[in-house]
Amino acid sequence: MFMNNFLIILLLFYFQSTSALNIHHVNISQTDDFTLQVNLFTEAEELYYFQTWQYAVSNSEIILQVLFVPGFGSKIALLNNQFELNFNQSLNDSSKFTVKVYYQVFDENQLQDSASSVLYFPLLSSITLNNSEFLPESFSLSDSIRSIGKITIFDMSRKIILSDLKANVYNTLSNLPSGFYLILFENKKTTFVRKIIVKDRL
Repeated sequence: MFMNNFLIILLLFYFQSTSALNIHHVNISQTDDFTLQVNLFTEAEELYYFQTWQYAVSNSEIILQVLFVPGFGSKIALLNNQFELNFNQSLNDSSKFTVKVYYQVFDENQLQDSASSVLYFPLLSSITLNNSEFLPESFSLSDSIRSIGKITIFDMSRKIILSDLKANVYNTLSNLPSGFYLILFENKKTTFVRKIIVKDRL
């Protein structure tokens, strides 16, 4: 029991640190044989702004790393940064494309969020990578999640919003104000956390 509670606490601390700054979505387009145009949309609970970026090709993976720092800027609003990635040779076949966002320093301990997909070149149309977002009209839970016994919802300060063995996740999320939340799913065999971004309903 102690180990289980300890694991839950570690999970919550980990996901809080990795959820302070979130990727909302990424748009990727190919402007010519050698160039990718990337629009990165982020949001956070704290004031932050873009500082710098870098990219590299490792084996068959293109990795874009973007650094944000505290300060003025955006709070619970999408921040759009655009990047042009130029390559020494034409983009052919396929590559894994990964975007990573960091807070304060380029360090894996400060990695806040990431999004990945396999891209097939040439890109005939823009590709969009989405992150976890709760929208009432499209929200669903997989059968594996539905079978979880206990569900606990936390805000980003780790305050418990809901804890129930038979929680109605949909109704609870529908009534939450916009922001970032963590959902802890538990049963005798499984414990995992899912981060959710709740957006204002139109």
